Amino acid sequence: MQIWKVTTPSSEQSVTAMHATTTAAGDLLLKRQDGELLWAFAKGAWLSCELVKAMDSGYGPK
Repeated sequence: MQIWKVTTPSSEQSVTAMHATTTAAGDLLLKRQDGELLWAFAKGAWLSCELVKAMDSGYGPK
């Protein structure tokens, strides 16, 4: 999992998820590696999303 910093109009949140994507409508989606949705922020409910810490997945060569 990765740690993301999501800035909203009123605060900042640390979110643990594997992937962060945006939709065509501007919504922010944070998902697990298997694609399960963990967090969703509607357009206007978030200002920025930044990867703070990338964690090793445990797969592949090191």
